[in-house]
Amino acid sequence: MKYILFIAIALLALVAACGDTPPTVPGNFTVNAVSASDISATWSKSANHGGVSYYEVWRGNSFLDKTKILSYMDSGLINSTTYCYAVRAVGGSDDISDFAETKCAKTFPYDDVSPPTVPTGLVANAISQTEIDLT
Repeated sequence: MKYILFIAIALLALVAACGDTPPTVPGNFTVNAVSASDISATWSKSANHGGVSYYEVWRGNSFLDKTKILSYMDSGLINSTTYCYAVRAVGGSDDISDFAETKCAKTFPYDDVSPPTVPTGLVANAISQTEIDLT
């Protein structure tokens, strides 16, 4: 009887040690504007005894998406606007890490998609065999 009680206590201790331990906070969290309408977020892998199922990405207080990769691209944003992000890991038992420190980035002022005008009236004068002067 004592042997069965010992095994039961050992099994309970093992289950307690394996479950409900939240993943570590995602590391090296950074956000960077990549255009007037896009911000990229990246982070490093969290650790968890039961593995990490996915990461939750938040903008401000709003949930954006969940992802299994270590990056996220937020698109369709307003130019010249600051956006703040947070990320957290969700483990195999739905245990959740704390948020990584919130990071912010400002989108670029505008997307200049128009090509510059073609120069006209250029005159080339030879200066030497390997140089010219454009005016």
